[in-house]
Order: sequence, then structure tokens, then C-alpha cells
Amino acid sequence: GRGVKDAADLLDNVLPFWIENYFTHPSYTKVDNMPLLFVYLPKTLMAQLGGAEGTRLTLDLMRERCRAAGLAGLRVIACMRGPSEELGPEMGACGFDAVTGYMLRPEVENTGVDPDGIEYRDYAEVVGRYKETWEARDRSTGSVPDIPNVVMGWDTRPWGRARRGGYIADPKAEIFARACREAKALVDAKPVGRWDRKLVVFDNWTEFGEG
Repeated sequence: GRGVKDAADLLDNVLPFWIENYFTHPSYTKVDNMPLLFVYLPKTLMAQLGGAEGTRLTLDLMRERCRAAGLAGLRVIACMRGPSEELGPEMGACGFDAVTGYMLRPEVENTGVDPDGIEYRDYAEVVGRYKETWEARDRSTGSVPDIPNVVMGWDTRPWGRARRGGYIADPKAEIFARACREAKALVDAKPVGRWDRKLVVFDNWTEFGEG
């Protein structure tokens, strides 16, 4: 979340550690022997790497160094909470391979305040608006692929942080299952052979204080 000092910090300090400890590990998720790297705050990273051109050059150097380590390259995926006229067009210019999300926040009407004074949003309505958010995000990024993301729920009360952001109330398995089917339909409709055709992201899966 805090990012890096600059491109040299990323290339000379962070990346070698990732390659040695993560990317080359047999359990690390790869597609066609390319590790998947998710950037939670792409706007922050872009500023640290010198804008769109600097980001593209740095990501290309990262891919080169991954190939030198015996990998086929590197897929870098930027997280976007939804469509963005400002950020969306920058994704291709920056050299990101795809976009996805983490805990989308679509506008919903069914909100309330629980007996403890904490705001909540209804899970069914939140997840019910995910498909339109995926499709709008995809349109905002042009030719950069979109990877759908599905949330199982979001609740930071175990961390004592809910008063700062509320929580998603009343998650149900059948609603989650429907969202999974919608995500699968989107990826199944992608052209055969595309590298992102079988990818769906499940966010908050192992976050004790969120999922």
C-alpha cells in the first residue's frame, strides 16, 4: 500500500526478493509460466515510477528480469474499484496487462445503521450490482482486459475498524454463488486462447478482519 521509493527501489530491492521467494516458488500462481502480480494502488505506483511512461518502462524491465530468472515473463494487474474516466485510459499507457478489483463499492440504496451505530450495506444489493460494475470498468480501460472479482462479504468489525467504513451485512451463499456464475459467464465469453480467459479474483477470502 505504501509503494516504493522509485523505479530503482522496485527493480533492485523489491523485485529480486519477489523473484527469489515468490515468483519462482512452485505454489505461486502463474499463467503460461508468467507470475501474476496485483498492484493494489496503481495510481500511487504510477506517481512513484514517473507517470505513465516511467511505469511502462519499469514494468517492461521487470518482465525482462523475470525472463532472465527462467520465467516466461510477468503479468501485472492493476486494481480498480470501478470504472474511472481518469484512471481507466491510463492502464494501457502504463503497460498493465489487465485490471481487476478489490472490494468494489457500487452505489446502493439499501443501507442502514445497526444497534451499535455502525453503517452497513446489504450484501445482496452490493453483489447484485457487481456485473454492471465489471462491464463499466472494462469499457473504461479500452483494450486492457478486465478480470471479474467477486466478494464473499466485507466486515472489519473483528479488527475494530468498522466505524471508519461500515460493513456488508447478511452475506448468503446462494447470492455469492449467483455472482460466481455471472463472473464465469463473462470469462467464458472471452475469445478462446486469451491468457485471462479462465481467471476470476475472489477478494477478502482469507482476511480475518474483512472476509
